[in-house]
Amino acid sequence: MSNPQFLLRSNQFFIIFALGFLSGLPASMFGTTLQAWFTKSGSSVFFISSLSLLNLPFLFRFIWGPLVDKYFIKYLGRRKTWLIAIQVLLLIAIEAMAFGSPQHSSYILLTMAFLLSFLSSIQDLVIDAHRIEFLPTALFGFGAVVAIYAYRIALLISGGLALVFAEHWGFSLTYAVLGLFFLFGILLVIYSPEPDVAQLNEPALTGPYKDFLQQPCLLWIMGLLICTKFGEVFVSNSSPIIIPFMMRGLGLSLSHIAYINKIFGLFAQLAGSGLAAFFIWRFSLLHLLLVFGGLQVLSNLMFMALSLYPMSSVWLWTTVGFENLATGLCSTTMVAFLMHIVNPAHTATHFSLWIMITIIPKLIAGPVGGYISEHYGWTAIFEVSSLLSASFVLFWVGIKQYQLLKEPGKIVSQVVGSAE
Repeated sequence: MSNPQFLLRSNQFFIIFALGFLSGLPASMFGTTLQAWFTKSGSSVFFISSLSLLNLPFLFRFIWGPLVDKYFIKYLGRRKTWLIAIQVLLLIAIEAMAFGSPQHSSYILLTMAFLLSFLSSIQDLVIDAHRIEFLPTALFGFGAVVAIYAYRIALLISGGLALVFAEHWGFSLTYAVLGLFFLFGILLVIYSPEPDVAQLNEPALTGPYKDFLQQPCLLWIMGLLICTKFGEVFVSNSSPIIIPFMMRGLGLSLSHIAYINKIFGLFAQLAGSGLAAFFIWRFSLLHLLLVFGGLQVLSNLMFMALSLYPMSSVWLWTTVGFENLATGLCSTTMVAFLMHIVNPAHTATHFSLWIMITIIPKLIAGPVGGYISEHYGWTAIFEVSSLLSASFVLFWVGIKQYQLLKEPGKIVSQVVGSAE
């Protein structure tokens, strides 16, 4: 490889890394960091856990694809038009949140948080399209790895490190500082090249959806996805219920939560994703779904034990580490499964629809978990989550009779990119 080619690709990967970072940055700001802010202010567990409903815009992000492709300023280009506009609006929304507080302006804070979620869902759509168009096909796998690790680093900063910062200087200043990252984003997009792609053909609007509904064993697959996700949404480091549980159920400080659940948990999750990529190469994908789904059930049982015997620090670290490892293993393997069953003619639409289904448990987990905790206690939440997640076995047995899965060997690089 000649030196100019190397520099070109280095520049490309820097842009992919930076956009992946910007994609992951808002997630915790309308997620766990916001939940910690309301928990600190004394809000009810039901209300705090119901903040998971702020993820609702991600349920419908597949709708905006045709609009993003069709409407843009020619001078800027298809991707830069939307990226610049969204970066500016994200900066405004986050800085507006910095002037709010759960005690005195909760409605304004929640309105800006919903706007942040809505803008973030469109930003993710645009950045995914930008990455595909920006890199040559041969570099898709490497670009995907760069993007997902940048995304996770952003989660570490806006989730784990933000909680440590907030404990010393407050949440308002934390949000004000985090918003400044998008000044960098605006400059990056302005001075980065627009992907050079031909004008896209207008696809049929109904064809991909009709094809999706004709998917073999559609209901079995939906059941498997939902039950498997229920094994994650009550206990993972992005769960809407985990911050209130750790602060009120276990009595942990913001810094303690940041170090254990956010920082340590994030590295455990990345390790799980890396191990999953290795196992996908070597073993049957169908068997991995069963084994890793079982690990998630076990992680929920471990949290149930933690709620009964919360005094052991070693058990806390072990439980959080095991759960995040299991989440990394299971979520990456599930993405591999989805990549096998989408129709290559409608990859984007079908994949977005499957991802939409996986978001449903997260929306349900918040209000349901909050209600159960207030009326029946923390242990009851993990009893319910263990039962729901264990139900995946029934749907796994139903899917097993269909010839949907083949050996996945050559899709690992794509799986890593989609796991973000």
